[in-house]
Amino acid sequence: DPHDAAWAALWPPERRAAREVHLLGVQALLNLPPDQLAPFFRAFFALPPAAWHAFLDPDTPPGALARTMLRLFATLPNRTRLPLARAALATPGVSGRALRSAMNVPTASAHPPPGQAEHAGGMSDDTRRENAVLNHEDLNQTETIQSGMQGATGNADANGLDPDVDLGERVEELRENLRPLTEQK
Repeated sequence: DPHDAAWAALWPPERRAAREVHLLGVQALLNLPPDQLAPFFRAFFALPPAAWHAFLDPDTPPGALARTMLRLFATLPNRTRLPLARAALATPGVSGRALRSAMNVPTASAHPPPGQAEHAGGMSDDTRRENAVLNHEDLNQTETIQSGMQGATGNADANGLDPDVDLGERVEELRENLRPLTEQK
């Protein structure tokens, strides 16, 4: 069926799974009380910059996204964890798939399993694929971030938020802007 083939080419299963994990995170963030936004973003920006990059990169596999979310969750204060846990429990199917994905994502290994050794020869596409896995999972903690906030201006504190902004108003604005993306169809 050409329609199914086109859909699979545009939205392969891994990209759909990554989007599902991203939307889970967006929904959880939208459910955070305004007074918990600052602790959330402090913890997020305390992660290594490579984790921010991987989390915001649309090509990051769902397992790496979910591991970053779990790593962040582990560092949050309990008052911030509770609404995030509630949001995750509100969508058990998505949360379960994200957890399985976090546990089962294959990682590149210097020691392939027995029987899978390749014949001696030149470099292959497998090396490129393994490097892509290393760079998109949260394993490569030494990557320098080249893009980001270079052009940002204005009054901002270390986490990029204007200290004079009304966080409740910003949350409402974010909810309104993301509503079309998060509504169930």
